[in-house]
Amino acid sequence: MTVQLSSNGLITIGLNTINCDSITYDPARQTSRVDSSGDLSSHSVKLFQANPVFRFTSKDVPLVISLTGTTAASVTSVDVFFQNLDPQGIRSSSHTKMSSSTCFLVIESVSAAQGGFATVTAALYPVATDGLTDPVTKSTDSLPSYSALDSQIRTLGSCTINSTDLTGVTSWNIQFNPTVQPNISDGSIFADQYSLLSQMAMATITSQNPTQANSLKVGTTNDVSVLTSAVLNLRGTSSGITNTEDTTFTLADGLLTNSVQTSNQGTLLSVDYQIEVAGGRDSGITIS
Repeated sequence: MTVQLSSNGLITIGLNTINCDSITYDPARQTSRVDSSGDLSSHSVKLFQANPVFRFTSKDVPLVISLTGTTAASVTSVDVFFQNLDPQGIRSSSHTKMSSSTCFLVIESVSAAQGGFATVTAALYPVATDGLTDPVTKSTDSLPSYSALDSQIRTLGSCTINSTDLTGVTSWNIQFNPTVQPNISDGSIFADQYSLLSQMAMATITSQNPTQANSLKVGTTNDVSVLTSAVLNLRGTSSGITNTEDTTFTLADGLLTNSVQTSNQGTLLSVDYQIEVAGGRDSGITIS
């Protein structure tokens, strides 16, 4: 029997094509078994509701954050492609396409590390038109054309905390920690609306210069510091060479601690600066 093989693909949102490192699709079905009268097995199994979600990771950081901002956005004309392969493992001319007319797009994380490329992770929640019709349709199609990654590639840049330039930074990441609520009522199966209820963002900066922790007043267990500003940068690339910093995440308020200091035989001591972001009515993070 011939097995239909598939590999990673890409996502189009309107006229934008996102190159993806990984894509997962979770139909997130919630079922219930019907049993009574002391039966050994269920009479039947019913589908009560489903909250499908696509989650993807991409090196197209500038493109994705231009769509999501620092929170979420409603987007239209979404197509998610999984590349089909022939029995020899060669790319086919027809590929699996999962489509939704409207999605709720939510940013989940951005990260960068020394010696690697920056990535962004986001989630797409398909929105139903009537609550009963599956918002995701499946078909086959050829892959859309897309631009090379070069203009979108970003790498690790410098970081500043409370006006102190950190040295020895080896990585940083922002976990946005969104809470997304589907609106399902009136006996519907699928959500016809999604809401971003909260965002408890946290940033972590790893440095090989732990002595700076003392000047930032986060050197011991009880030491914490009020955050007045943190700047986390990404560098662009040109002709394969790391270039100037051109993507900046600014954290305006929160609490700064250093949660972990690690030392192993044969490695350098490192410190993780952890920032719990506060923003009130806003995310507390801006992008420039």
